[in-house]
Amino acid sequence: MKPGREQPQSSPPAVSFTDSRTIVYLLTLLLPVFSLLALLTFYLYQQEAKSQIRVLSAMEEHHAQQIANTIEKNFDSVFSDLLYLANQKHALQLLTEEPTILRGEIETDYLLFSRSKKLYDQVRIIDRAGQEIIRVNYNAGEPAIVPPAKLQTKTHRYYVEECKNLGRNAIYLSPFDLNIENRQIELPRKPMIRLCTPVLSEANEPLGVVVLNYFGQKIIDDALAVVDIATASFWLVNAQGYWLKGRHPGEEWGFMHPKRKQQSIADSFPEEWQSISTQDTGQFISPAGMFTFTTITPFDLSKKFVLKKDLHTTYASNYKWKAITHIPREKLAGISQMILQRLFLIDLFVALALLAGALLLTRTRIRRDQALETLKLARAELETRVSERTETLSETISSLKKEVVKRGKAETQAHKAKQIWEETFNCLTDLITIHDPQMDISQANVATFEKLDLILGHQSNCDCRLSLQGCIGEHEICPAIIALRENTIVRREFYEPTLNAQIEIRAIPIPGKDNRPTGLVHVTRDISELRTLEEQIHQTHKMEAIGTLAGGIAHDFNNILSIMIGNAEMGQLKLPVDSPVKKHLKNLLQACDRAKNLVGQILSFSRKEGSEYQRLDPRTVITDSTDLLCSTLPSSIKLELEIADDLDQINANATQLHQVLMNLMTNAIQSMTHKGLTKGNLNLRVVQTTLTPADLHHRPRMSAGDYIQISVADSGNGIPPEILERIFDPFFTTKDVGEGTGLGLSLVHGIIEGHDGMITVDSAIGEGTRFDIYLPVARQNDSEPEKIAYEDAEFRGSEHILWVDDEVNIVDIGRSILEEAGYRVTTSTSSVEAQMLFAEHPDEYDLVITDMTMPECTGAELAKKLLATRPTLPIILCTGYSSAITTKRLEEIGIFSYYQKPLTRQEILLTVRTALQNHLTRQPGRPSDQGSTTPQVSSQKG
Repeated sequence: MKPGREQPQSSPPAVSFTDSRTIVYLLTLLLPVFSLLALLTFYLYQQEAKSQIRVLSAMEEHHAQQIANTIEKNFDSVFSDLLYLANQKHALQLLTEEPTILRGEIETDYLLFSRSKKLYDQVRIIDRAGQEIIRVNYNAGEPAIVPPAKLQTKTHRYYVEECKNLGRNAIYLSPFDLNIENRQIELPRKPMIRLCTPVLSEANEPLGVVVLNYFGQKIIDDALAVVDIATASFWLVNAQGYWLKGRHPGEEWGFMHPKRKQQSIADSFPEEWQSISTQDTGQFISPAGMFTFTTITPFDLSKKFVLKKDLHTTYASNYKWKAITHIPREKLAGISQMILQRLFLIDLFVALALLAGALLLTRTRIRRDQALETLKLARAELETRVSERTETLSETISSLKKEVVKRGKAETQAHKAKQIWEETFNCLTDLITIHDPQMDISQANVATFEKLDLILGHQSNCDCRLSLQGCIGEHEICPAIIALRENTIVRREFYEPTLNAQIEIRAIPIPGKDNRPTGLVHVTRDISELRTLEEQIHQTHKMEAIGTLAGGIAHDFNNILSIMIGNAEMGQLKLPVDSPVKKHLKNLLQACDRAKNLVGQILSFSRKEGSEYQRLDPRTVITDSTDLLCSTLPSSIKLELEIADDLDQINANATQLHQVLMNLMTNAIQSMTHKGLTKGNLNLRVVQTTLTPADLHHRPRMSAGDYIQISVADSGNGIPPEILERIFDPFFTTKDVGEGTGLGLSLVHGIIEGHDGMITVDSAIGEGTRFDIYLPVARQNDSEPEKIAYEDAEFRGSEHILWVDDEVNIVDIGRSILEEAGYRVTTSTSSVEAQMLFAEHPDEYDLVITDMTMPECTGAELAKKLLATRPTLPIILCTGYSSAITTKRLEEIGIFSYYQKPLTRQEILLTVRTALQNHLTRQPGRPSDQGSTTPQVSSQKG
C-alpha cells in the first residue's frame, strides 16, 4: 500500500427481524411453500387411504382364496381313502365269505389305517342287511376295534339307505353337522361329515357299504390358520346361511338347535347376505364393514369321482359353503384416522423445519446484501494494489518457470524409476536381502522386515544364514560364500526351526566389471506347503489302494454273513423255547452283527461308504470307553482322567469313536508293558479349544473354530523318529508277525478324517507318546439324521415270490424264511434261468428279489428285461457291495427298492411286505421313492 492511502473501515450492521425488509423476505418464502405443503398433504391423504384400502382388499381376497384352496385340498385324500377301502379284496371277501376268517387281518389293517390318517372318528363296514361287520372308533388320539358284541344295526340310517342305491365308485356325502349320540348332540361338540360308498361284487351286486366319519373340525382349524385374525374375523356358513364357524360359539350350528333358528347371517346381516348368497365370489363395503367372500364346493365330484346322476342332483348342486372374512367399520375408520395423525406429525415437523430454514435464509440474504456493499469498496482497493505488484511478479515468474520445468522433468523420471523398483521389490513374498561383498545387508524387502524383524545396518560379517539366525560366523558350505567364490547361483533346502518351516535358499551373485561379483542377492522361500501337499497326495494314493481292496472283499463277505445270519435265525425259530442251543445261536448272531459293523467301518475308512453320525456328548463316549478298559487294565498301569465340564456336543458315530479310543489306549498300554516296564501312567484329557487359521495352515479342508481336543498320553518308551511318519500307513506295524494287522492306526486316521477332524502325534524316546484328536463342535443348525422306527411284528403274506441269486445257500435260506412266513417261493441260481421262468408265466409272480452281481447277467440287466415284459412288476435289488448302485441308476431302470446285505430275517420280511404294500399305489413305469440301503417302513401293516 502506498503511503498516505487509508484503508476503508466497515463492519456489517446487526440483523433485525422487526425490520420491514426482513418481514417481506419471510412472507415471500413461506406463503407459497406452506400453500404447496397443504395441497401435498391433502393429496397424500387421499392416495394413502386409497392405497391402504386396496392393500387390505387384496389381502382379504387372497385370504378368501387361500381358505377355499385349503378346505378343498383337505378332501383330496378323503375320497381316495374311501374308494381304496371299498375296493380292497379283503372287504369283498369279508362280505361274501365267513367274516371270522378274515376279521383279525382286516381289523389290523383298519387300525393301522386309522392311526396313520388321524382324520376319521369312525371307519365302518356295513353289510347288505345294515349290520356293522367292523367298526374302528378313534378316541383320545388312539384307534380301537369295537368288539362284535357291541356292533350296531344301521338299517334305517339315511346315509346307509342312500348309499345302497349308488353305482360303483359313487359316493354319498352327508351334510356338515354335529355328531348325534342317543338323539343328543355329543359333547364336546364334534363337527362331522359322513362319506359312504357301496361295496359291489364283480357282477355289480350290492354287498354292503363302507362309511367314514370325517372330523370336520380340521376344516375349520386349517381355514383359521390362513386368516390374519388381528385384522379380520373368519366366518364359515352353509348354503342356508347358518354359521358353521361364526363370531362366537353361541351363534354356531343354529340349524341343529331349535332355540337358535334365528341365529344366522341372513338374520344378522340381511342386506349383506343377499349379495353374498347370489354371487360365487366378491367383495364389498357396507355400513357394517368390509365383506370378502368366496363359494366353496368341496364336494364337486365331477372332477375326480362319479356321482349317480338320478340321485340328489338338486341337493348336490346346493351343497356349498361360503367362506367370509369381515373387517368391522370401526377398523376401516381407524385406518383413515391413523393416516391423518401420521400426516399431521409429518406436516408439523416439515413446517418447523421450513420456518427455521426461512429464518436462516432471510438472515443470510440480509447479510449477503451488506457484504456486497463492503465488497465493492474492498474490490476497488484490491485492484489498485494488484496492478502495482503484477509487473514485479511477472518478471520473477518468467525466470522461475524455465528452471522449474527443467528440474521437474529430471526429478519425475528419477522418482518414477525408483518407485517402480521399490514396488516390485516389496510386493515379493519371498525374503530377499541384498548384500555387499563383505556380507553386510544393504537392502531388504518388506517381507524380510515383517518376518524376521531386522534392523538395517546392525548385521555385518555374517554368513548365508544371517536372515534366519543372526551372525554365527563363516561356513565353507554356506550358499552365499560359495556363490561369491565361484560366481554361480547356489541353491540349498533344509528345515529351519526358527521359522518352523521347510526352507529353500538361493544365493545369486551380482555381476560387475571383469565378471567379478559386486554383491549378492539372498532369496529365502517357505516351501512347507508344497512339501505337505506332496505328502498328502502320496497318502491319498495309499488310501485309495486299501479302499479298492476293502470294496473288493465286501461283496463276498456280506454274502457269507447273509447265510450265517439267516440259518442262525431260522435255527432259533425251529428250536424249543428252552433249548440250550439257542444261547449259542444268539452268540453267533452277535458275532455276525460285529462282523457286519466291521465291514461297514472298513468301507467307511476307505471312503466307500458313509457312516451315520448323530449329535452326542463326548463325555459319554469317553466314560463308556474307560469303563470297558478298566476291566482289563493291568494293576501296574495308573489311569488318569481329565474331562472338562463345559463341553459342547459333536456330530460323530459313537461306535467308530469308541473304536478310536480303545485302539489308542490299548496301544498305549502295550507300549508300557511290552518292553518290560513294571509301571506306567495313562492320561486321557478332554477339553474344548479354538483353532485359528494359523493352526490349520497345512489343513486346507478344515476351517477355524471351536474343537473338542482328546489327548491320549502314555509314559512308555516312545516312537523312534524314523518310523513316526509311517505309523498311519495301511498295513504298517512294529509288532511281531501274527500280533497285528497294521490296520489299527490307519483305521483311526480314516475315522477321524471322516469326522472332518485331524489327529496328531508327538513322541520322544524314553519319555512317552501323546496322540491329540481334534473334532469340530456341532453347529446350531446341524440336525440328527432321521431314524426309521417300526413295530417289531411279523409281516406275513401269501404272494408268489421269485428269488434269484448265484449263491445256492442264499436262495435256500431265503426260501426258508419266506415260506415260513406263508409266501410261495420259486428260486433260481441263474439269471438266465430266472428270465426263462418269468417269460413262461409273467403274471404269476407278485415280486422278484434279485442279486446285483451274477456271472451271466447282472441284477440290473435282469430287472430291465423283466420290466420290459411287465412294467408294474415290483423288484427288490440286493447286493453284498456294488459301487455301481445309485439312486439315480435305480430310477432309470425302474427298480422298486434296494437293500445292502446282510439283512436279518425280520428285515427281509419287512422289506418284502413293504414292497408289496406300496406296489398297490405305484404308477406303471415309475420307480418307487425307495432307494436307500435300509428298507423303507410303511406306516401301515400289510
